[in-house]
Amino acid sequence: MIRYKVVTDDRKSMNRSCGSYELEYIRETKVFGKEGTLGVFCFKTKKDATEFILANEYTRSKYGLRILRVRPIGRGKVPKYVLSGNIQTSILVDDYTDSEPPKGTICYPAVEVLD
Repeated sequence: MIRYKVVTDDRKSMNRSCGSYELEYIRETKVFGKEGTLGVFCFKTKKDATEFILANEYTRSKYGLRILRVRPIGRGKVPKYVLSGNIQTSILVDDYTDSEPPKGTICYPAVEVLD
């Protein structure tokens, strides 16, 4: 199964909450989510990832976003809520009512970067 990860051109994760959730995505390596989080934030389809990028013009222009193919490791979990409407500075959670995550969001304990 293939999933899709939105990253900046320098291959840093968009999920930058307080700077401590940054992950580096290097081809043919495994990336593990930070402890205490729902894991690595991905999209189920490339279309979902593309729509997310297109809907976030500011982020796209500031960070130069791209989509990587990843292979999920572990069981996927769909978060119910996002702590902030700004996904770039948010944490995905199960039990907080703020806003819904972007369409197609799924989190895995880890992923293997394919490209």
